[in-house]
Amino acid sequence: MNIFGSKRLRYFLQLCILVALCCGVAGKITLMSVAIPIFVSVILTNKIFCSYLCPLGFVSELAVKCKRVLKIKGYAIARNSLPDKLLRSIKYIILFLLVYIASPLAEASGIALLLFMVLIVVPSLFIDMFGCKYICPVGAASNILKFTLVFVGCSLLMWILRSADISIPIPVYVGVLCAIGYLLEIFTYKAEYNVSLLHIHRDKNKCTQCGECKKACPYSVNVSNVSRVVDIDCNLCGECVSECKEDALKVGICNTREGQNQIKGQWLPLLVIVIFILMVCYITSKAI
Repeated sequence: MNIFGSKRLRYFLQLCILVALCCGVAGKITLMSVAIPIFVSVILTNKIFCSYLCPLGFVSELAVKCKRVLKIKGYAIARNSLPDKLLRSIKYIILFLLVYIASPLAEASGIALLLFMVLIVVPSLFIDMFGCKYICPVGAASNILKFTLVFVGCSLLMWILRSADISIPIPVYVGVLCAIGYLLEIFTYKAEYNVSLLHIHRDKNKCTQCGECKKACPYSVNVSNVSRVVDIDCNLCGECVSECKEDALKVGICNTREGQNQIKGQWLPLLVIVIFILMVCYITSKAI
């Protein structure tokens, strides 16, 4: 059994964090103690936080399953359509507002976070993964970090300006990043050039183009048409990997953009998750 992509593992980790938030443990966790591990994990290992550790993702997926069980009539928003492009701006606006008003979530109680979850999850009863795709500010920040070269370039420019005694307020810097991230997202829908070590790779020789991977993907990413998945919505949940009966999909480090022979580090996702949790615990203990 492939551990990566295991629904039981993902749901267990996400449920543990959700319970911790509801029990008030979140009150001891500062914004910085979570932001730094997320920053490191997204830069080096893609959006693995979103799929394995984010409680919002867990509840959103649960809402989608409830919709199907209860046979609630849903609505499909076509990708690359005008509504899709407009809705994707919401999470960037929320991210900017959180920074502008000094991130009130840093001191939010478990109940406040639970209410925020409801705001994200309820729409998912009608539109699959609505909250994660269109509302979640962590998703916006993760997408910006996936455009690694753009993020580094903007950060370097800000450092140069500050070195020249030109004061640039943090909200302005974040606003520029949000605007650029949003435009890149709606016009490219992929983060081709990043330094992430982990991607999902497809073996063209094994793939039968059955399309089951796309059906399994919560975001309907067309995995069967690419050799390396760099889609902006891909969060390395591994649903496509576990669904593929031909063993044509693997996650790991590949030395080449084409081919499947050089895949290594398939144990890395689990290691990253453990390191992430340890980093949060360490930074939190220092902050208390």
